[in-house]
Amino acid sequence: MPQTRANTKKQALKGKRRLVREESPPASTSLTEGSDVQRGKRRKEPPSDQDKPEGSGPEREGPVPYYPRLQYAKLRTVLNRMIVYGPAVWTHDHDKWEVPKGALDYTIMGFVFERVIQDIDTLPVHQINRLIASARGYCAQWEWPTLKRLLPNNAAKEFGHRLGRCILIKTVYEDIFQTPFWYMDGKKGPDSEEDSEFSQKLQYLFERFYESNPRMAVGWRLQTQRLAAPEDNLQSPNMEFGNYHRPRQEEALERLADGVLVRGPFRWLVKQTEEAAEKSEIRRETILIFRAAIRAAADFEKWMGGRPVIRDIEALKGVYVKDSKAMMLADHVGGQPKPEFWHGSPILLVACPGMFLENSAQNGALGITIEICPAVVVPEFRPNGKAWKGVRKPLGRDDENEKEKENSDETEDV
Repeated sequence: MPQTRANTKKQALKGKRRLVREESPPASTSLTEGSDVQRGKRRKEPPSDQDKPEGSGPEREGPVPYYPRLQYAKLRTVLNRMIVYGPAVWTHDHDKWEVPKGALDYTIMGFVFERVIQDIDTLPVHQINRLIASARGYCAQWEWPTLKRLLPNNAAKEFGHRLGRCILIKTVYEDIFQTPFWYMDGKKGPDSEEDSEFSQKLQYLFERFYESNPRMAVGWRLQTQRLAAPEDNLQSPNMEFGNYHRPRQEEALERLADGVLVRGPFRWLVKQTEEAAEKSEIRRETILIFRAAIRAAADFEKWMGGRPVIRDIEALKGVYVKDSKAMMLADHVGGQPKPEFWHGSPILLVACPGMFLENSAQNGALGITIEICPAVVVPEFRPNGKAWKGVRKPLGRDDENEKEKENSDETEDV
């Protein structure tokens, strides 16, 4: 049949109808293939308030929250922590620890840069050796000529500032942070004498508790601090005991400051002055350091809890490890050429010891730690990665003349 315009139009119309039939859904041929109404079924309506059982409560509005397994476990841990450690933990976050810790660091750094000599070579060698010995655990125990040879050039020129900062922080950590019960008198009654060893006994008891059950020991220590020195009614409804300990802490500040400025070798690092007003100002600034330390220690004792662990040379395994979260290079060391050679070098000075908290009340699982600050270290300078092959003389007291000089200097200053 010849292809005419009419035939072409008919074929196009048939194809269009076929396409429409393929795309449209099939019509329902019975009640079973139709909707719920066609099948004779009624949609289930929600029960009314009259049909609900008694005590079921109103129906929840909005979507029900969904917690993944890990998020639910964390939420449950936080709630359990609030119940176990009391409401004081509820309003605090461990990130706030940086505020009092930062205030302590700035107070120490300001004092060091203004009151401490920078060039330690202005002191006699026997006094420098005494200063190095007082920083045992935080400073490599080499005699000063050997230590100076091993230090980076910038660190050797500013060693007075670096060692002064190290000694102050070491004193704060050992006298306050690691002996948290230092302000308690240990009396048996209101009129009895004080027990000077009471704080050591309590610390020993805490360590024994910690061996038995770390989490419960941390809770015991946290609640003991809140009861002994509460700061507000949230920590203790009765503030009488806290008001008793507060002046004792203030009196201890003067004793701690005098121990650094008068009796310890740190006094040789302080710039000398003959003016009474200037000496009084130096003492006042030293007291401010220990007051900031007490403030920081109280914050983590009463809010965060946990067992503080200090990172000294031994805890850092004695060597600098690149990209380690536990340590960082001092600012005057990082600018030295070829920093890749620092990795694996022995640590000569921990200018600022690191610290972390074990089993803090802010954590949910046993063994998790909170990093407070990394250690700031000065490693041995090794040009091209090679150690110095000269003779290294360890720190000792074999010279009787140096002993006499040390004793005479200490007698005159005290």
